Amino acid sequence: MDIQAILDKTLPGLGYELVVFELTAQGDLRVFIDKEGGITVEDGATASNHLSRLFMVEDIDYK
Repeated sequence: MDIQAILDKTLPGLGYELVVFELTAQGDLRVFIDKEGGITVEDGATASNHLSRLFMVEDIDYK
């Protein structure tokens, strides 16, 4: 499964909409999300923690 598919499948279940994602030249994955009412710092942390664990479990190396 590719990164786009994982994000499209996972983020709505957390209550977020994927706006866009990018892979930087340094190998970082940046994910931009939104939801009705806006995103908080806690939302960003929730999405980041969930995706980090998911990529680790699924053995997905995005770098």
